[in-house]
Amino acid sequence: MRQFLSRFAGSIMAVLSGFDRIVFRGSHRSLAFNHGMEAFVNSIGVLRKDFGGVDLVLSEAALFMPRALGRRSAA
Repeated sequence: MRQFLSRFAGSIMAVLSGFDRIVFRGSHRSLAFNHGMEAFVNSIGVLRKDFGGVDLVLSEAALFMPRALGRRSAA
């Protein structure tokens, strides 16, 4: 850890430390609204007409990734 900190010291603004680990929880509330979802879809470069397949991929990834990392998913 010290080697990492010394190597990237110019890019690091702060360091969190704890006894074991820190769990961050949250939600993407902006995605629950049309404007937020539209902004997200635009940011990843997906056209509205193509979103039908993308939503399934994103949903599966949101459930699969925590399991693959040995963590619980939010669902």
